[in-house]
Amino acid sequence: MDGWRFRVRRATSRTTWSAAVGSDPTPGVSPSALDRRRSVSSRYVPRHRTDEVRDPGIVTEGPPYMTFRNRIRSASAVAAATALLFTLMPAGVASAHGYVSAPPSRQAQCAAGVVECGGIQWEPQSVEGPKGLTSCSGGNSRFSELDDDGHGWQVTPVGTSLTFTWTLTAMHSTANWEYFIGGQRIANFEDGGARPPSTVTHDVDLSGYSGQQKVLAVWNVADTDNAFYACVDVNVGAGLDHQRGLILSAV
Repeated sequence: MDGWRFRVRRATSRTTWSAAVGSDPTPGVSPSALDRRRSVSSRYVPRHRTDEVRDPGIVTEGPPYMTFRNRIRSASAVAAATALLFTLMPAGVASAHGYVSAPPSRQAQCAAGVVECGGIQWEPQSVEGPKGLTSCSGGNSRFSELDDDGHGWQVTPVGTSLTFTWTLTAMHSTANWEYFIGGQRIANFEDGGARPPSTVTHDVDLSGYSGQQKVLAVWNVADTDNAFYACVDVNVGAGLDHQRGLILSAV
């Protein structure tokens, strides 16, 4: 088309075509046909050019330009990767948590602010470790305060029988619950893989013990190699003495 020159106005979403002053239309082409030709030509802009017309949805800052469609694809990829991460996590870590809330275990005292603790004060339900351990921290170095018998733990006076209450923030199929004093198992409650409620209680006989004792309570998860641990400091027999004192004072 002799006598015509075209120019793309840069950095705008609209292409503007301008004709040289004094030029005649293309010979032999009707105005309507020429308009159609211009309309078709104006819709074509090479997509590999970054200095030509840009879509309104293109972000013009940052490398490289990202369209709205690409942003959606990127967000979808991140969501898929996150879902895969949680899928690969062990079931016990992802969904099962709990601790002894009564009598107050060491981590329960941390959560209540009775004693000064580290990060365990924010997550008393997370004392998880491999099965078969005998430590109050479940082998977690970040919960090492729980293993310190001289940390100023509150001792609960109890009788010769005691009810332990577990608070579960997420339930999981359970193999069994165990209770130990001095490395000796004093009680065992089998669950056979059942999923427990949010609150679980066990009555444990302490008649063979007296004085201050540290009870290790263990929740063994059925379908993982992990367990949850909690230590409770009690004074066996002191609860009966306290009750006798109340009775005598009332007489």
